[in-house]
Formats: sequence, C-alpha cells, structure tokens
Amino acid sequence: MPRESQEGPSQADKEFKAPKIEIQSTNPINMLDTKQNMQNPEKLENNREEFDKRMSETAKKLKVPKADLIADYADEEHSLREENPEDPSMVYGSKAVEKLIIEKIKAGFDSLTGINNRVSLDKEVERRNKEVKKNGEFSMIMIDIDKFKNVNDTYGHLAGDHILKEVAAALQESMRQGDFLSRVGGEEMVVLTNANADAIGFAERLRKVIESKRFAFKDKDNKDQDIKVTISAGVSPYDENFEKMKTTSDTGLYLAKGEAKKLTEGIKIEPGHENAQTRNQVWYLDKNTGEFRKK
Repeated sequence: MPRESQEGPSQADKEFKAPKIEIQSTNPINMLDTKQNMQNPEKLENNREEFDKRMSETAKKLKVPKADLIADYADEEHSLREENPEDPSMVYGSKAVEKLIIEKIKAGFDSLTGINNRVSLDKEVERRNKEVKKNGEFSMIMIDIDKFKNVNDTYGHLAGDHILKEVAAALQESMRQGDFLSRVGGEEMVVLTNANADAIGFAERLRKVIESKRFAFKDKDNKDQDIKVTISAGVSPYDENFEKMKTTSDTGLYLAKGEAKKLTEGIKIEPGHENAQTRNQVWYLDKNTGEFRKK
C-alpha cells in the first residue's frame, strides 16, 4: 500500500475506498441501526461513504496511508466483536465505539497482541529513513504463522486469537535493542532490525524459537489442547522505498511457504529450490546476486 507524504495523500490513497460492508467479516462496518441499514441499501452506502470520509480525514491527520488505518481499524473492530459475541451490533452501532477504536489505533498498539500496529510501523519506517545516514540502514523480516486457518478451523477462533497472542509474545521476548515488532494483519507480523545485526540469522533464530514451543489452550469443553505451530519468514535488505522492501520480503515469504507458483515471472530463485513445497523456512534476497535464497 503506497505511503503518504506530509504534503497530502498519494493518488493510490485517494482512490482507496473502505471495503464493501459485509456482516460477520473483519471489514470495518461501524454503522447505525445495522438491521435497518441492511434493508436500506442506499442508506447503507451513504454510511459507508461517510465512514470512508472520516477515515480519510483521520489518516491525513496521522500522516499515514488510509489503507493501513482502515486495516488496523478492522483488526480492532474484530477484537471487540470477539469480546461481545452475544451482541456484535454494539461494536459497530455507535460513533462512540468508532472514537474508541481510533484512540486505540493512535496509541500505536494492536489490542489483541499488545505489539505495535501498522500505523506505528509506518511512523517507525519514516523515522528510520530520516535517520538512515546517522544510524545506518535497516532490514525487514515478514513473518507469517503457517497453516493458521487450520488452527481456527480445528480449535475455533478463540484458540486462533490465543495463538496470535502467544506467538507475538514469544517473538517480542526475542527482540533485541533496536528491533521493532508489529502486527500488520491477520497472522502476519513484521520486524525491522538494523542491517548490520544479521537480519537473516535473526529471522532463522525467531523461526526456531516458535518451532520449539507448544502452546497450551483450553477448548470450549474445558479440555487442555496442546497446539504446535511454525512460522515462515521473508527477509528484505534496505531500500529507501519501503514499498520495495515489503514486496521483497513478501516474495521471500511466498517462497518460504512453498508458494512460488503464485509469484510473477522474472523472480530469480536459488537453483534446486524452484519448486519447493514446504513451510517453516526463511528465505531472503541476496543483494549481490539478485537471487532469492533459502537460509
């Protein structure tokens, strides 16, 4: 998602619209009299447009991409719905709730996991880019929990949320001075680390930390479940254009998860690993050869 300059929103952000409203999704809804609105498409669309305008104004004030703001909003709204399963309408039926969510986002932390959110990440990248001559370059590690959908499908969404919190906590405990961990959506997290701190080796260390753990959880029948998960990671070297870093680390992540077929042509992959079908790996871009390699 394009970043926004201090002079105003980028063209991409001007064109970005809030997701179409879907009940029981993680898209932001925040509309009044939900049942009535669902029976009144015109009113529903008007509320969506009003919400979109408010998000544009807030993103401009925070000097962050509107797309990132709305994505953070969706995560916070989802957390509130999980806390109020008997009456989800209370979450998106009040402007007061919208204000509460925005205040949480401004605080810079993801409510579910307690780590930094997207808005906080955008600001941290901006700060690091401004200080790159003084403090040196930084690398990016994109992390994804493998087969996370299976956890939700097998044990339920409460277990999924529990795993997200536990994995985030384990990663946070592994952070060193100068490292920055944030949740960027669903089961994806990002680490920024100084380029001279061996980002590739650090990513491998984080992978091993999660691989070595088992996460205890009590299911709806109050039975103890022992859940094991792994993570995959893609590492990008520094680029002053953070969008390129995101694309590079995302490509590495696809390769780490054995999803090379989803990538566009022209990606150079280390010979012998072109058709790898696996997960629980770390892949990175070799700046010298331009090849993506497996750690």
